[in-house]
Amino acid sequence: MCVVFGLGGCGYVGVEVLERVEPEDKEDAGANTGGSSRGGAIIVTGGVTTGAVVSAGGSIMDASMVDASMTDASVDAGPPPCIVTCDPSLYENVETLSCDVDHCLLDNCANGFGDCDGLLENGCELSTSTLIDCGGCGVVCDSSIYPQVTAVICDLDEEACAPTGCQAGFHDCDGLPGNGCEATFTSAEHCGGCDQPCMASDFPHVAEVSCTGTSCILVACDEGFDDCDGALATGCETNLNTDSNNCGGCDAICTSGPPPTVCMLGTCEISYCDPGVADCDGLAGNGCEVALTTISDCGACDVSCGPLANASATCATGSCTVDQCDSGYGSCDGKSSNGCETAITTTSNCGACGNVCPAGIPCVGGHCAKFHYIPSNVNENDVDPSGAPDVVFNCGTTKFDSSTQLFTNACGNTLPTPIVTSQTTGGGLQIVILEFNNIQVSSGNILQIVGNKPVVIVAFGDATIAGTVESNASGITPGAGGDLSCGTSAGQNGTGNKDTGAGGGGGGGFGTKGGDGGDHGNDRGGSGGVLRGTDNLSPLLAGCLGGVGGGCSSNKGGGGGGAIQFSVVGTLSVTGTVRANGGVGTNGCSTEGGGGGGGSGGGILLEADVLQISGNVTANGGAGGDGRSGGRGGAGGTGTATAKNGQDESANGAGGGGGAVGRAFLRGIASCNIGGSVSAKTLTNCP
Repeated sequence: MCVVFGLGGCGYVGVEVLERVEPEDKEDAGANTGGSSRGGAIIVTGGVTTGAVVSAGGSIMDASMVDASMTDASVDAGPPPCIVTCDPSLYENVETLSCDVDHCLLDNCANGFGDCDGLLENGCELSTSTLIDCGGCGVVCDSSIYPQVTAVICDLDEEACAPTGCQAGFHDCDGLPGNGCEATFTSAEHCGGCDQPCMASDFPHVAEVSCTGTSCILVACDEGFDDCDGALATGCETNLNTDSNNCGGCDAICTSGPPPTVCMLGTCEISYCDPGVADCDGLAGNGCEVALTTISDCGACDVSCGPLANASATCATGSCTVDQCDSGYGSCDGKSSNGCETAITTTSNCGACGNVCPAGIPCVGGHCAKFHYIPSNVNENDVDPSGAPDVVFNCGTTKFDSSTQLFTNACGNTLPTPIVTSQTTGGGLQIVILEFNNIQVSSGNILQIVGNKPVVIVAFGDATIAGTVESNASGITPGAGGDLSCGTSAGQNGTGNKDTGAGGGGGGGFGTKGGDGGDHGNDRGGSGGVLRGTDNLSPLLAGCLGGVGGGCSSNKGGGGGGAIQFSVVGTLSVTGTVRANGGVGTNGCSTEGGGGGGGSGGGILLEADVLQISGNVTANGGAGGDGRSGGRGGAGGTGTATAKNGQDESANGAGGGGGAVGRAFLRGIASCNIGGSVSAKTLTNCP
C-alpha cells in the first residue's frame, strides 16, 4: 500500500497505488501548500516496501505512521529521488547515463557511436565512423564536395572525412581536407613534389627558372655569371669576369704561362711574370723564359752566383747561398758572400761553429774528445779522456773480468783503470767502465768479457771491431753481469723424481718469455721466465738463468748471457762479431731426471756518433737440456723467434725450456748504416 499526499497517483515505474488518503481539512491542506493540490498521501506497494508512505517530496515512511490527519506540511518537501536503476552496461555502446526521478537519460555514447534515433532502449545504435555517419549522425563523406578529390574515407582517429585520392595531376600538399587536392607538381611552390619550390631567388645569381614537366629548369643567369657545373643547386656559380678557368665562357681557360695570364673582365690578359722567372730577352712571344734560380741568373737576369770560398754555391731560393761547406769548414758568420770562412777543427769551433771544447779537451776529428751526446747509463762526469790509451787487441784471446777488474793477455797494451760506478738508471745497479781513446779488436782475435757486473767500453775517438767481442754464458756460468736481479725472469724449476720421471726447468726470460719446461705426467715443468728490462737497455741488464730440471739439484739451467755497452764519441765500426748468448741447460740426471732450462741471451748496447754495422750482433737464448732417456730440450730464442718449450715425456725425464732471446739497442747520433746480421730483440735509433 502507498499513501501519497497531494499526488494524483504514485507515478513510479512498477508502483501500484493501493489507497489515496486525503486530509480532513482540504482547505487547510491547500493553505499549507501554498494553495496547491499537493496535500495528502498515497499508500503504495511494489517498487517500495509494501505499506510505505511516499511524501510529496518523495520520502518513504512506514504505513503505520500515516493517519488521516497527515498533510504535506508534516512530511519532507525536498526534490524527488531517483527510484530506478540507471546502468550504462544494460544499453548498447552507452558510456554514461543520468536519472530524472523515474526514468533514465542518455548522457554520452561510447567513442565511435551515436544515438541517432533518440531511443534509449537500443542505446547508441549507430557507428559514427562510416561514410554516411562520419563523426556524427547523418554526416556524409562525399568526394564530390572536395576539389579534385576522387576518394574519401572516414578517419577513425579524427572521426572526420579525409580525402584519400586525388585527380591526375593534383596533390594534397597542405593536409587540409577542406580544400581537397589543392596543388599541382608543375607550380613554382610545388615543383615535382610538395614544398619543392622552383624560384630564381633560391639559387645564386639565377635570373629565371621554370618548372617544366615536374622539374625545375634553369632558364637564365644574372649578367656576367654562368652555370658551368650543370648543377641547379649551385645556381650560376661561375663569375665569367674573373674566373681564369672560365674566362668569358665556361671552360675558357687562361694559360698559366710562362707568362701567366689572368681573367680580367672576361678576357685573358698577361699580367706579370711568376716569382722566380723573368723576361730576360725582352721578347713577349716566349713570355717569361728564364728561371731566376740558376748560377748564371740568380735572383735577376745575368746575376752570377759564386764561386764561394771553401764551399759550393746554390741559388735554389733565388738568392746566392752556401750549398755545402767543404769538409772541415763552416759558415760561422752567417754570410754567404764569403762562403765557409771558418775552420771547424779547433777547440773553439770543434765540428760546428761555436762548439767550444772544455779546457784540456782536444778537438779530434771534428769532435771534442768527451761526449757530445748524452751516453746511455753513464754519467759523463765519471769519465775523463785525458790519458785514455789507444789499444789494439791482436794477440789471440784477451779476457777482462769485471769481478776482479783485471785483464788477462793484454797484448802489451797500456790499459785503462777500470771505474766501478752506479748506472744513471736502474736504482744503483753497478757497472764497470773501461776508457779508451781508440780501441781496435783485430780480425781473428777475441776480447772476452766475464764477471759479475755489466761492462761499458767508452771510446773518446773511434772503436773498430774486426774480430770478436763476447760475453757469452758458458753452460751454467753466466756472462758479465748475468743472472743478477732476475726475479721472475729466471726460469722456474721442474718437479719430480730422478728415477721415476721429472719435468724440465723453464728457460730464462729477457727480450721475450722463456720456454716452459716439459711435463712428465703430473710432474710439472717449470714456467719460462718473464721478459725484463726496456728496449733501449736503460738500465743495462744481462740475461737470466734457466730453471733446474726436476729430480736432481745438479740439473741446473744455463746461465744468462752477459751485458756489453760501447759508447763511442766518433765512429763505431763492427765488421766482426759482438755476441752475448745464453748458456745451454744441463741434461737430466740419473735415469729419468728433467733437463735444465736454457739461459736467456744477454744485452748489447752499441751507440756512437757514426754507427756502422756490417758484421754480426747476436744475443741468442741457450737451448734447454734434454731429459734423461726422454724429452728433448727446447731451442733457445733467436732473432724474432721465441724460445721453444721443452718436450713433454710420459715415461722418462722431460726436456728443459729454451732460453729467451736477449736485447740489442743500436743508436747512431749523426748517422747509421746497419747491415750484417742482428739476432736479438732489437731497437734501432737512427736519424
